[in-house]
Amino acid sequence: MAYEPPDWGQPLRTKDVHQAYTSIVTFLDRCASVTEAPEYGSLTIHERGKFSPPGYQHEPFVAAATAAFGPGDRQVGVRMFPDTGYAEYKHEWRVPSHAIDRAIEVVAAGPPSASKTVPPISLSLAWTFRLLDLQSGNLLPPVAPPSRLHLFLATAPSANFDLNFPFERPDAAFL
Repeated sequence: MAYEPPDWGQPLRTKDVHQAYTSIVTFLDRCASVTEAPEYGSLTIHERGKFSPPGYQHEPFVAAATAAFGPGDRQVGVRMFPDTGYAEYKHEWRVPSHAIDRAIEVVAAGPPSASKTVPPISLSLAWTFRLLDLQSGNLLPPVAPPSRLHLFLATAPSANFDLNFPFERPDAAFL
């Protein structure tokens, strides 16, 4: 049996990126055995464009990220379809796991954005894990593919869970 999240991930109840990260790490500590933790996170800062929040200036955030992580990779972030020749740019950094807290600070300092637009600043992290039986504390039997979690920290944090269970149907004890 598998759980499939809605498009763009399951919105998290909190809008605070620190609390969202802490909640996900707590879930993994209590309910899973992580088999693959993120070695890197992906920090993205979009330059000002048509879809930016009013008054947004990307330069101070790019400067803060560059000071913390070195130069980022500037690339096309938004292209119109059909192609009109318009493009917006973004900067990306591979943030090592030991610096995730600093990247979360950069995201937390960012401006709010409308819920239907691309957030100007975000951090993505991914884990692979096996679920635990919460009563016994033992690992559930292995399944293929393994369960995965992709955390997207931005103005409206979300998580994509690919939860795979070692049974075809939940029984009354599971529910």
